[in-house]
Amino acid sequence: MKCSLLLIVFFLWVAVASAGGVHGKVSNAQGAAIAGARVTIATIARRGPRSQEGRQETTGPDGTYSITGLEPGTYTVTVTLPANQGSHRRPVRIQSESTSVQLDFQFPTGRAQPGSAADGNRP
Repeated sequence: MKCSLLLIVFFLWVAVASAGGVHGKVSNAQGAAIAGARVTIATIARRGPRSQEGRQETTGPDGTYSITGLEPGTYTVTVTLPANQGSHRRPVRIQSESTSVQLDFQFPTGRAQPGSAADGNRP
């Protein structure tokens, strides 16, 4: 019984560890990080965009995000700035379960989060 449980845990760990992902940074035109942006990823069906799976992440203080556990396929990544200051949408293809794609977004507007290293002021 104990051996069976260990095998199940191992195979679940391998499945999660080998899944694909998307990561990147959200910044403004000056390169300052934008914290608190909403990053949404959804699969694209073969006959046009149709959300089959939606996952959401929020950028951290350094403007980075990471969404893992994605199966191979084509996805749409949408980034929406805090207070709905704007959004961008881009397609991304995960070729295999071990693929990790970097997808950065740069907005012409958008302010760095107050107190972040990017705005030049420390709390």
